[in-house]
Amino acid sequence: MQFQKLFKESIRTGSITGSFRKWRSPQAKMGGRYNLHPVGAIVVTSVSLVTFSTISDSDAQLSGFEDRSALARYLEADENDEVYRVDFDYLGDKSVKQPPRSRLSNSGRATMRERLDRMDERARKGPWVWRTLGLIRQHPGTRAAILASEIGWETQPFKTNVVKLKQLGLTISLETGCPLSQRGDDLLRRP
Repeated sequence: MQFQKLFKESIRTGSITGSFRKWRSPQAKMGGRYNLHPVGAIVVTSVSLVTFSTISDSDAQLSGFEDRSALARYLEADENDEVYRVDFDYLGDKSVKQPPRSRLSNSGRATMRERLDRMDERARKGPWVWRTLGLIRQHPGTRAAILASEIGWETQPFKTNVVKLKQLGLTISLETGCPLSQRGDDLLRRP
């Protein structure tokens, strides 16, 4: 998610906590972490499609505009236009490492499957990768403690493993839960 330079400092100080975008489809995901070079990073807390007429002056101000008229001019939006509302939290002044986002090619899927199989083979507590991915797929947005108990694991080791999957771009973090990313879902759906 990109921001113009003039908004970044206000995001850092907390006076901007949201944005409105005229996208054809969402370009940000709930739980997504986005760098705001050079001032740090944000995490998206919600993404929703709204009609411009529902946006208040206060909403516009929290997105960096004087009022909704200024926002309408900026977006070139009419009252009946649908726009995406993106709310976020500032994470601090350090950049976040971005997991891979690209879809896997056929050879990429095969390579990823081999890598995940090796992770399972080397696991001290026994295979966990495919079982964890399947569990996350069945219960997206479910707290780690609940998922861990489903397979008889303690919460912290389970979370550590889910972070490994996230680093491969297979899951995304939300405030509650860690559903599969498009890449993770694609890996499970296609052989």
